[in-house]
Amino acid sequence: MAQALLTLTYVLSPRRIIVGGSVRKAGQLGEDAFFTMIRRRFYELNNGYISSPALSAKGLETFIVPPELGDSAGVCGAVALGQDALRAGG
Repeated sequence: MAQALLTLTYVLSPRRIIVGGSVRKAGQLGEDAFFTMIRRRFYELNNGYISSPALSAKGLETFIVPPELGDSAGVCGAVALGQDALRAGG
């Protein structure tokens, strides 16, 4: 997972990566341990290739994150899209 996120970072230069769904729960590992492992491995693999405060060991805490709405993110996004479509008349 860390390698995939790093590759996406190299190609797309995102400001933040939000990892949601069942992936972030990582089975019995748990969400906190999952994000700790992913951030640590991401940092190791990058090995200073991209030098940015966001990609520092501390910066990764706000660069690779779970969705703020947790399990409700998908439903809330769908509702927001529906509301936008209604406002646009479509």
